[in-house]
Amino acid sequence: MDDPDALRLLGLLAFRGGPTDCTGTRDVAPDPRALISVALAYRDDELLTRVAADATATVVRQAAAIAAAHLRGDQDLVAALAPDHLADHPDDDLVRWIADQTTRMTPDHANTPSKKEHR
Repeated sequence: MDDPDALRLLGLLAFRGGPTDCTGTRDVAPDPRALISVALAYRDDELLTRVAADATATVVRQAAAIAAAHLRGDQDLVAALAPDHLADHPDDDLVRWIADQTTRMTPDHANTPSKKEHR
């Protein structure tokens, strides 16, 4: 992973009380927000789909939907969903990061295929 923005995201999660082990163990389930950040870093839409399907909290489902829209390059959907999400969850650095990345995307970067589209 050479994307400095993705590394910044993972560092942000790790140093603000976020999970440091997203692999999980028998006793510890992986944190869905860490899995969303990993899915973003590796452009893995299948992982985002699993996180959304397994989510028990609306905030996680919303974050996964916003992340999936970001991976698809759907800037309009991110622009529509992120502000409402952040109004309800102003401390959500993950969605704030996604919204910031989306506003900085160029047309060429917006069309970068996700992991699933590479197959």
